[in-house]
Amino acid sequence: MASPSASAPALPNTVTPQQARFVSGKANADPRVLADMQALGRQPANTVYPIGPSDLLRVEVFQAKELSVEVRVDERGSITLPLLGGVRVAGLTQVQAERRLTELLGANLLQNPQVSIFIKEFTNQRITVEGAVNKQGVFPLSGRISVLQAIALAGGLAEEAKADSVALFRKEGGGNRVYYIDIDLIREGRVNDPFVMNDDRIVVPRAEKQRVTVEGEVKKPGVFTYTEPTTVLQSIALSQGLTSLGMPNKVLLFRQSEGAEQTFGVDLKAIRQGRSQDPFVQNGDRIVVPRSDSRYWLKEFAGLLSPLNNLGAFIAR
Repeated sequence: MASPSASAPALPNTVTPQQARFVSGKANADPRVLADMQALGRQPANTVYPIGPSDLLRVEVFQAKELSVEVRVDERGSITLPLLGGVRVAGLTQVQAERRLTELLGANLLQNPQVSIFIKEFTNQRITVEGAVNKQGVFPLSGRISVLQAIALAGGLAEEAKADSVALFRKEGGGNRVYYIDIDLIREGRVNDPFVMNDDRIVVPRAEKQRVTVEGEVKKPGVFTYTEPTTVLQSIALSQGLTSLGMPNKVLLFRQSEGAEQTFGVDLKAIRQGRSQDPFVQNGDRIVVPRSDSRYWLKEFAGLLSPLNNLGAFIAR
């Protein structure tokens, strides 16, 4: 077992962006992710979608409530409207369909009609959600769906999901472009929840399991895995705490850096008293709690005296 070293430097309390997020409870915006999310927010949703059979449309005619209806496109690609009867709209975009109905109504029925069409259900569009979600799959688009709503269709994020680097793959210019999304930024209201488009593929990565070894005078030495940022005290808690022989002010932490092992001293007593910060561990760290020799020999000596004390009690009877 490594002996406590008075010369071991204190462990520097360097904090990664993920650890800072854990402490503050707020996401730290990665500039690349932020730029991608802003670019997604500037893209209109489904403006070039061609209307198809089974799509549900809401047709509104300004100042003509009797002509405003909610109608589903039939198998032939047509909708039935008051006064107009059947009108073919399959293959038209939202804007083109509005223009067509405006021309038909303005021909003989209304003067300067104003027509608006809202596509409430896109039955011919699909999105894929995979990775660290509870229900991977391909889902139909029903109206305007955002990234958070798409993930909700997949049963939400799994426990091991890495929410700060979700990838959205989108067909653009004959190829695929990937946008990175931070779900926590959306939940905190710091950026808008972008809309998904037909054939988008959302991939939620899994957080890599990291390991820390705790040994020496702890109740349950071993190698422990973690996914959330974890401190020295939390690592020792995973090993069920120190034994009665552990030296809390002489704990050693061994860390690999650039092919060499570095040794740092950690004072648990100072951390518990608030005189020192509880530093985060890194993947592969090894924590060693040394034994107090004086307490060890005192315990051994007490064990030797115990039979004599029992004998004295027996003779005194």
